[in-house]
Amino acid sequence: MREHEKKGELSERILEYLDTVCGQIRWKEARAGVREEMTDHILSQKEAFLAEGKEEAEAEVLAVEEMGDGLSVGLELDRIHRPLPQWQLMIPVFLLLAAGVVCRVFVDGMAPFSLSVLLPVLAAAVLFFAGYFLDYTAIFRRSKWIVAAAVLILAGTLIFSENHLGQAYGRIFSVFYTASYLGLLLPLALLAVLALVRGKGVRGFGLTVAAAAAGMIYLILCGSFSFVLLFAVAAWALFWMAVSADWFALGKEKGRKWFLLLTGAAVILGVLFLLLPGRTRLLWAVGRMTGDETESGFLFSLVGRFWQNSQWVGHGTYPEGNWGRILTEVTEEFGYSHDILLAQLAYMLGKAAVVALLAVFLFFFLWSFRLIRRQTSLPGRMTAACIWLVLFYETVVFFAFNLGFLLVSATALPLVSYGNTALLLNAFLMGLLLSVFRRSKEVRESSFSVI
Repeated sequence: MREHEKKGELSERILEYLDTVCGQIRWKEARAGVREEMTDHILSQKEAFLAEGKEEAEAEVLAVEEMGDGLSVGLELDRIHRPLPQWQLMIPVFLLLAAGVVCRVFVDGMAPFSLSVLLPVLAAAVLFFAGYFLDYTAIFRRSKWIVAAAVLILAGTLIFSENHLGQAYGRIFSVFYTASYLGLLLPLALLAVLALVRGKGVRGFGLTVAAAAAGMIYLILCGSFSFVLLFAVAAWALFWMAVSADWFALGKEKGRKWFLLLTGAAVILGVLFLLLPGRTRLLWAVGRMTGDETESGFLFSLVGRFWQNSQWVGHGTYPEGNWGRILTEVTEEFGYSHDILLAQLAYMLGKAAVVALLAVFLFFFLWSFRLIRRQTSLPGRMTAACIWLVLFYETVVFFAFNLGFLLVSATALPLVSYGNTALLLNAFLMGLLLSVFRRSKEVRESSFSVI
């Protein structure tokens, strides 16, 4: 039964009963769904009594009485309809934050209670809970504002950033940021674009492609191929989920054909980009792994020496000869390269520390993937999958880089590696991911209407 038809059939008695029941439910987001279900049930019971020959007023009274005392029913529903606390995922999040502190202290040599250690971690915890308590459906309901804000922020960072060594940096109130790290949030901006163009057919598909291309161009201008690849992976997955559900109202078969054509075109353009003069990044990465250990292959050789001389528990040993001197200088210098943090951690504290860290990440990703598969609403599943892919990509690339596979530069290890921009953004993303799981039981498709 349609909503406007329901409203026309609801008497003061029914409305008063619904208000009493829903007034007892403290979680406001659950009230709309409960009210809709109870309205359906009352009207169904009323129709059943009318079919038995009861008068309109009597059928209505009996239908309401059959539901039970409004106060008692509301209190019982309040116990049932509550947010789902994500303790299983909150524990690994704070273990990872603690691991980040350990790395800053033991690998980077920072004082454990210094402001440079405590403030970023506290800010990350605040942003995590901000994302956790945020209603993620705002990405869809407020998509116009989000897209407009994204355009202004991205344009502003390009205008006011400076490019150093292939990376764009900027400063706000004396606080430095890395512009390319906004690539962690770009998939969410693309999700807001998808919310705007739902059911728009060819025009909607084209606008989404244009938005994805704009995001890629922004990251290319920032000089970060790693973030270009990250955004490409997340955008590809969002497109696939959208066309599989006929998001654009093109028809599933037509949508999938267009998606395959788009994928092919993106791959060809990507290969051409890598082959452009000055853009032979793949050849440069291969050279980094095969070059002379004192020149282009130094970082690869350094990572290998860290692992070769690491113990399972405790500080590693210094090899004889020149490499012994180099490892001594690197470990005493502190913060030589944040990209090889795990190799340094293994050398300073033991391989067991890295294995434990890997176990925490594996638990987080496996448990969250299980919850993503349980999402009943498509927007909720798209939001969770989008964030999960960003975090998973960062983690896989970082671990691979630290094991000597240097083809793609490491971006950040969520909550663990240095770089306050990445730390804060990843903390917010993890909180928002848990927000999806926290609300999954109550969110309905009607919650995603664009404002």
